[in-house]
Amino acid sequence: MQRYFHVASLVNAVVAFAVLYAAARPTLQRLGVRRHLMGLTALHLFRYIGLTLALPGHFDWTALAIPDRLAFQLAWWDFLNGILALVAFVALWRRSAAAIPLTGLFVAVAMGDQLISGGELFPYLVDARAIGPMPWLLLAAYLPLLIVSSVAIIVVLSSRASRDALRADRRPAISASASGAPRS
Repeated sequence: MQRYFHVASLVNAVVAFAVLYAAARPTLQRLGVRRHLMGLTALHLFRYIGLTLALPGHFDWTALAIPDRLAFQLAWWDFLNGILALVAFVALWRRSAAAIPLTGLFVAVAMGDQLISGGELFPYLVDARAIGPMPWLLLAAYLPLLIVSSVAIIVVLSSRASRDALRADRRPAISASASGAPRS
């Protein structure tokens, strides 16, 4: 029975976050594509939390027989994703022309990490008592939140209307007042 504890928790959380996003989506869409993406990307700014998995005393990898290589991969790829999320968030916030490619890069790396690292980690998570409460909370709440928000970012970015709206919302390279041109 315990073998399926994590699967049930993960599935329940993914469904719950998907329902919450579906309910919030109309409001996010009214805010505009850029702010919609900023809200979804902001959830990934805290991925540095994954570094706690590499700190001694915070997570007992030996109890689960997780190889050090995998612990390192989980911790540092999460941290890299947090940095990419921050760069994408700032690009969206500043209305940069690079916002779309940076957000696309961030979410591609994030989804790749979630699929590869998650796929490698999952077989080790068969003993619910061995992982402890904090890692379980990350797996049963934070990881599903990241999965749902990543998929939502992909859906928003793949919409032609969203891409067109983002392109139209860019800041001009040089404003009319800065270039000496008369204001209209």
